[in-house]
Order: sequence, then C-alpha cells, then structure tokens
Amino acid sequence: MTRNDKSNMTIIGGTRGLGRWLAEHLKNDFNIRITSRDESTGKAVAEEIGVEYSNNNIEAIKDADIIVFSVPIEHMVETIKEVAPHAPEGSLLMDVASVKTEPSEALKKYAPENAEILPCHPMFGPRVPTLQRQIIILT
Repeated sequence: MTRNDKSNMTIIGGTRGLGRWLAEHLKNDFNIRITSRDESTGKAVAEEIGVEYSNNNIEAIKDADIIVFSVPIEHMVETIKEVAPHAPEGSLLMDVASVKTEPSEALKKYAPENAEILPCHPMFGPRVPTLQRQIIILT
C-alpha cells in the first residue's frame, strides 16, 4: 500500500460493464486504477468516476494489492496470460467472468506462486444500484 492507507486495486478493463461498476462502487474503500485498450475512453471514464487510469496493464498492476480481470470473455485468457505473471508478490488476483473454467485455469497457470487466486462470479450485473445484499460466488 503506497498511495495512502487504502489497498490498491487495479481493474483490468474497468471502463465498461461490471469493471466500471466495481470501480464506481469501491473507489471510497480502495485506491482504484482502471485500464482500457482505448486511451480516450479510459481517461474519460477515470475522470468521470474519480479514479486513476493507465493504458498499460503491466504498469497498472505494479503496486496493486488486488488485481481484478474484467474484460470480455473472449479476451480473458489472453489478458490473464499477459498480466498475471507480473503480479506483485502477495497480491490477490480475481476474475469476474461468468464462465469459470478457462479463466480459473489461466489464473492458476500464469499467476506467480506467491499470489493468491480468487475466481468469482457476481450473481448480479452492472445495473444494480449497490453491492448491498448482492451474491458473489467464490470458486
């Protein structure tokens, strides 16, 4: 934790859908950094919701305590393969994909041995107004 007394969370793919929702709803409890392949969208969303933005996934996780993969399922495994090996020592890696087998296997394969892995499946979508009373399956 280097930016203040809050844990640092990087959301890979945090500009749309559940990634953006998580950034918006967790920004008061964590230092949030989001990433996006589209720099103009990434900067605009980060400014709009009041979080940091990076256009480089590897740089974005350098001080992350928690890394959340929230990219479209067709890009999930390749993104985990790119990013997970660079996770900081002792960090927690999570995905929020609705499909679990391939992302979970990729996290196990590519995350450093000293990282924690927690695949999860939120049973709600980005239209719910709050995290209160929502169910998340941890696998």
